[in-house]
Amino acid sequence: MLSVRSQAKPDGAVEFGLGFFAIALAAAAMAGCAPIGFSVATVFLFAGPHNWIEARYFLSRLPARFGKFKQFFVWSFCGIALLTGCYIALMAAVHLKVLTGTAYSALLGFWDAAFVLWCVRLIVLSGRWRLSSSSGSAAQGLHRQGAEPLGSELLGSELRSSELRGSVLPGSNLSGLALPFGLLAISFALVFPAWFSLGLVYLHPLIGCWILDRELQRSKPSWRPIYHLCLSTVPLFLAAIWWTLRDAPPLGAVDLLTSQITKHAGSQVMPYASSHMLVAMHTFLEMVHYGVWLVAIPLVSAGWRNWQPGSIPIAHRSDQLRHLVPAIFVSSTFAVLALWVCFALNYSITRDVYFTLAMAHVLAEIPFLLKTIS
Repeated sequence: MLSVRSQAKPDGAVEFGLGFFAIALAAAAMAGCAPIGFSVATVFLFAGPHNWIEARYFLSRLPARFGKFKQFFVWSFCGIALLTGCYIALMAAVHLKVLTGTAYSALLGFWDAAFVLWCVRLIVLSGRWRLSSSSGSAAQGLHRQGAEPLGSELLGSELRSSELRGSVLPGSNLSGLALPFGLLAISFALVFPAWFSLGLVYLHPLIGCWILDRELQRSKPSWRPIYHLCLSTVPLFLAAIWWTLRDAPPLGAVDLLTSQITKHAGSQVMPYASSHMLVAMHTFLEMVHYGVWLVAIPLVSAGWRNWQPGSIPIAHRSDQLRHLVPAIFVSSTFAVLALWVCFALNYSITRDVYFTLAMAHVLAEIPFLLKTIS
């Protein structure tokens, strides 16, 4: 009787699902009714805090010792720094009118290609962990069963031959598909760089949803069915926005801020589409992204106490890191406050600078997502 009661005890999954749906519904309604105002408000209020929480979350998930993951993290950190630096330089050249339109398009295509190659490299590195984990588990199983050394040798030769044939062990499918799909993505990026970059703008909010799914699998697996049901409503909300606003009159670039927001949503790439619809769809996705990071991930990742500086594994690696991690927390808090002040002083310029620098957090989400599925 006790076990039945414990199984019947609510675990908060329904409340979590209702909360997710309520945020998505409110975001879709406000984005459709007042896209510019809602975009301004969401970025002003939530852009900085969601980066702050992302930084704390990623620090809490870094291992104290990189070990076999060292090469992966070296590639991750170097790629984030190099790609972010190149992107900032490219955007600065555009604002200073140093580049022509053709040169900018070509350089953007090369940046997109480098981004894809970096992702492919990280996927291949993460696939090696799964391969080594699978072979290690199989060898341990044979050892427990009293297998002869010859059996282990045959297993090793089979694994080596499967690698030579290019076959992929269960769980490493992503690694085997990375190169062919990466080459297709590079081809598309070089031919249509603006479309590729716009795709990143619209796909980026969904990466947070994927990270949340992996966190649920880790901490609250019973919530995942409800969460997947909630995720299925996101394309329905997007379809509703498209159906309602597909023929809406354009917002019109009446000022610099409106022009920035409509351009970011893809009005220059898709001039035939209603800018009202594009801004509404993008702002809706951004609000879902902010909700995931500001509400859902802190809720399901065992609470705030596990994000304190003393509970960060990498902080115990050395005395320098023990002092550096709290300093990062404090400085990131002041950075959020400074961002709010800059938004209040000059929202338009601050928005441009923020979305340029925010490329770093967009890139940082990729290795951490791969780490969770490895």
